[in-house]
Amino acid sequence: ALDPKALLELFTVYYNWQEDKAKKISEKQ
Repeated sequence: ALDPKALLELFTVYYNWQEDKAKKISEKQ
């Protein structure tokens, strides 16, 4: 079974990465 804390940490990292990517795309336009 996956550790809920590890899963939450992974989700947070992924979410932050997506936000950062979205910001970079917005700046280009």
